[in-house]
Amino acid sequence: MGEPARQIVSDETREIGFEELPEPLHDGFDYWLSLKGKRLAPSWQEFDLLGLPASIIPYVTVVDRKVPLASSVYRFWGTGHVDAKGQDFTGKTLGDHPPGRVAEVQDEYGKVLRRGGPVAFRRRIQLPDPRPTLTQVSLRMPLSSDGHTIDRFVSVCSWLSFRDELRRSEQWRQFYTVD
Repeated sequence: MGEPARQIVSDETREIGFEELPEPLHDGFDYWLSLKGKRLAPSWQEFDLLGLPASIIPYVTVVDRKVPLASSVYRFWGTGHVDAKGQDFTGKTLGDHPPGRVAEVQDEYGKVLRRGGPVAFRRRIQLPDPRPTLTQVSLRMPLSSDGHTIDRFVSVCSWLSFRDELRRSEQWRQFYTVD
């Protein structure tokens, strides 16, 4: 049997703009846009995981949409997610997430459905001491077999440590700027 899910002390998620995406996720977004054209979304058949930056492929998920949304099934759950979260959700549903996360995950995918386009999120996760706070940045993008109906989702994510976030911050740049 697999290792138990990682214990989380606190978990805070907020929606972010696409300009806040780390570079490999921007590349994934650009790839999705290049396939989309004027349609609602590209299809799963044309979306090639190898078209993504190699560094984010382990952090990809693909979900087959079902009604109700909670019964949607993970077709693919990248190995990076298994390492980070301690579980393989391939073949499991959105409703199989831990109770504190189910509504949030469904809401994230629901936003993609309601808007008919990609949505990005930043999730700050505090694990038990002495582990540092981690940040997961996710981009959830729709896929469509007919160009009109969202029937799958592909998500790409990146994990940032506190150090990574600090280096990207304006305060860091101002502190270390030499005039």
